[in-house]
Amino acid sequence: MTSSAKGEIEMERKFLIPDEKTFNDILNFIPRPPDKMGDYIVGRSETKTRDYRYFDTFEGYLEEHKLLVYLGPGYLEKEGISASFRAREEDFIFTVKIPTDNPANREEYQHRVIPGEGTNFYGLKPEDFDSWEPMKKIKKKIADDSSLQEVVRLKVLTSRFDLYQGLEFRAEVAVDQVIARGMGRLQ
Repeated sequence: MTSSAKGEIEMERKFLIPDEKTFNDILNFIPRPPDKMGDYIVGRSETKTRDYRYFDTFEGYLEEHKLLVYLGPGYLEKEGISASFRAREEDFIFTVKIPTDNPANREEYQHRVIPGEGTNFYGLKPEDFDSWEPMKKIKKKIADDSSLQEVVRLKVLTSRFDLYQGLEFRAEVAVDQVIARGMGRLQ
């Protein structure tokens, strides 16, 4: 849960749809504006694809020696920390999330990267941001000689729309189809 600028409480909930047929049925059910869904008016609607990369403290030798089957959560995940890159239309975003004293909340920091000529999304490394204060916080929690390794790449196709009751905004709904590629090319 987070607070919005208006002081209202925002809540994000995620649900796993385990089979492709049910997922496709839900996608086909999404109305396109201007339309209604029960008592709600469907507002803005968009579909887009984004690439994500997530990092943790795994060592490369696990992949090299085909020991990935023994791989459990990395240190960052165990501590509720995340570090990821997201490719958007005009830029890349490096996001770091760090737990707070309240277990229901995490501090979120974002560093925007404007791609220049030759900038490669898959060439970006968390170590490129070691002087950024949120990365310093992460580095304090892990061994100084540990580097963050890419552990999963996501390709996310999002179908997103807004729901209104009358003129009052009520919720943003996103249905995401996610393809994950982990270390060792697991998909």
